[in-house]
This record gives sequence, structure tokens and C-alpha cells, in this order.
Amino acid sequence: VALSLALTSCETLCPHKYDDSGVCTICGQEKPEDKPSGTDEKPEDKPSGEDETTFTVTFDTDGGSEIPSQTVKKGEKVTKPATPEKAGYEFAGWYVGDEEWSFIGYTVTEDMTITAKWVRITYDVRFVDENGTLISTQKVEKDGKIAKPADPVKDGCFLVGWFKGGIAWNFDENTVTSDITLKTKWVAYVAY
Repeated sequence: VALSLALTSCETLCPHKYDDSGVCTICGQEKPEDKPSGTDEKPEDKPSGEDETTFTVTFDTDGGSEIPSQTVKKGEKVTKPATPEKAGYEFAGWYVGDEEWSFIGYTVTEDMTITAKWVRITYDVRFVDENGTLISTQKVEKDGKIAKPADPVKDGCFLVGWFKGGIAWNFDENTVTSDITLKTKWVAYVAY
């Protein structure tokens, strides 16, 4: 009895076992290119499974010196920028909302803005009599002017003014750049 087999395509009859050169050791057919169905992607173009998503981190200095934004991969940390400067203020840290941002602990998961927090620089002004007894104090912002206090009274004397290191303080012109002490200067009344 003669057996006749209908020839069909190699794919249905051969289980394909390819050698290192990509040729089937059973039928001699070359291995087809591995391509995902419905795409023209080459295997080397496929993502490696690592998430390459990036986000923009913007630094809002709230009127301070400019800090450039950073592009950060998802799940990575932001590089701590240089400390910004703002006239009359001291830098108090970077914040997201009410929470201080930790550059060593937090990672980026979305586009975000990190905002500078500032504290107004103030100085202490002490008003003392000639013996060093405290009369009153004021807090004054950096480069601000002192509000002249009420003149103290001393029997038999009149107040010449308030002095810093022997120089009369001009309340209309002088500004504060550090903690200071102003001392009274008195002159006795002369009886005629």
C-alpha cells in the first residue's frame, strides 16, 4: 500500500529546531525575525523593562535668586540646588506645601514645584540709660528705621538724644543692619 501525504507548509509539519546560525536543523528554513505582532519595532528598540518616565522639578524662589529646574527620572531623588538669596531675608529651606522637602529621603513621582521658605531678618534694638539700665526694646527689620521712643525724663536734666558709640542716632535717616544699643545722653539744666 502506497502512502501518499499531502505536502503542506513547513510550519505545520516541522517543529523547527534552530541552530546557532538561525537555520532549522530539520528542514533548513531560516528563523524568521522576532517582531511583536502588529509593530515594526526592532528588538533593540524595545524598552528594557525599566521605567524611563521623567518629571520636571521646578524651584520657586518666591522673589529670591533664580534656581534652574531639574529633569528627574521617576522614583529618583532631586539634586539639592544652591541656596538662593533674597535681600532682607534668611533662607529657611525648601518646602512642598507645609512640609519641608528632604533631598536625601524623598523621590519624585510627578511634575512638581518645590518652594523656598524665607524668614524676614530682624534685629534687636535696645534703649538704655547712661548707666546701662534697660528702658525699652524694639525689633526692626534689616535696613529698616527705628521708631523713636518716647523721651525718658530725668530730674534736673534734659535729653540731648540717643547715641550709638558716641554718635547721635538720626531716626529719620539711619537704618539698622545689626543688633544695636542706643544710649541716652543728658545735659544738666543750668540755673541762672
